[in-house]
Amino acid sequence: MNARPHERRGPRRLARNTDGAMAVTLAISLLPLAIAAVGAVDLQRGLSARSQLQDALDAATLAAAGAVTPAASPPTAGDDARLTAAAIPSLDENLGARSDLRLADASFRFDRGRPGVAIGDAEAELQTILGGLVLAGRPLRVTAHAEVVRGAKNLEAALVLDVTGSMSGSKLEALKGAANDLVRLLVREEQIPYYSKVALVPYSAAVNLGSRASEARGEAGTACVAYGCERFRFISATGEERTFPASTCVTERTASNRYTDASYRIAPVGFHYAGGSNGCLASRIVPLSSDRAALTSEINGFRAEGSTAGHIGLAWGWYSLAPGFAELWPAARRPAAYDPKRLLKVVVLMTDGMFNTAYRKGVISEDSQSGSGPARDHIRGDATNGGSFEQALALCEGMKAQGVLVYAVGFDLARQSPAEAAASRALMGACASSPDNVYLPESGADLKAAFHQIGEEISALRISR
Repeated sequence: MNARPHERRGPRRLARNTDGAMAVTLAISLLPLAIAAVGAVDLQRGLSARSQLQDALDAATLAAAGAVTPAASPPTAGDDARLTAAAIPSLDENLGARSDLRLADASFRFDRGRPGVAIGDAEAELQTILGGLVLAGRPLRVTAHAEVVRGAKNLEAALVLDVTGSMSGSKLEALKGAANDLVRLLVREEQIPYYSKVALVPYSAAVNLGSRASEARGEAGTACVAYGCERFRFISATGEERTFPASTCVTERTASNRYTDASYRIAPVGFHYAGGSNGCLASRIVPLSSDRAALTSEINGFRAEGSTAGHIGLAWGWYSLAPGFAELWPAARRPAAYDPKRLLKVVVLMTDGMFNTAYRKGVISEDSQSGSGPARDHIRGDATNGGSFEQALALCEGMKAQGVLVYAVGFDLARQSPAEAAASRALMGACASSPDNVYLPESGADLKAAFHQIGEEISALRISR
């Protein structure tokens, strides 16, 4: 009887010993798998770190090459030092968000054998899990290499900016900040070997040419009250006889060259007769300039007023870049001939709403849409060239056919009715050179971000690894 318990306990002790041995064996066999798993995690983190380092290096080399031009040819060590000083802050900023990745070394230089090429190299250390366990804490090193070719084209850009009454207040302030940022990105400090110039085309119910209006539209007659005279007498949409004076603003041209860039000497632009609620806006066109300070001063002086003749703004964005209008401007500010291989011409259109104002004989037409002022300030009869949207689209097609790159920015379009917003978005899409050139910012911060991205794209440098 006493043997049975002993016999039963024997096998149980044997099982416990076997279980322990099996546990040790299993732990030993799983160790390589655990190390492999940790190694796989580290490998993935390493690939991610290298990708982040490469992106940061690309951005830093790109920014530095855009800001620094070699003072000598071939470049000197001093040029490399200026390039490095411009690149390091950007590199640090782009890597700063990742605490486990530390920049170990970075160098930037201009290639002596390839003019215009900037080179960046960087090495960073990544703290790994496996390194902490079995490699005495040694980090994983990742490297990146970038080569940036400075843009090899001259630049002429026209900023066509909506300064209508609906832009008043914070929206206009947002536009000023965004436009100043865009000018800073586009106009390089060094204008040799490639120049970069920007024209400003503020618009509302028309475009103000100032003292150049007479040359562009012709001298106004004095002893008459008809179209082409200093004063124009007409019958309004409400049946009243009105007389408006000619202003220094201008309107669309008619006939066969209404949607071309043919010289104003062949096809003069239209007179503008200002009266009632839609006078000639105060802000004037600024022809092509590489003077950042002067451009900024003009932008800061913008004032919101009037209704929206976006097609006239677009036309003068094109004309400010068109060789046929070169003689209208001072010699140093004249656009060059079209030359796609050596010169990039760009129009950036910005608007916050419907194009609602068109003209007949220099007076807002009877069929202009809501928001273009009271009917008694409109002339009886429809617009000679049709609606502002239709004219804008025809002008965009014309300038794109000449190789002008067009960006379209529709700002805060949602404030319009759904139908108006849809029409505005459709025009932005049709006017721009591609869908990627359309921006629809909703806030002031969005507008600044859109203009910043446009600026970076226009002045983009090609990255090659």
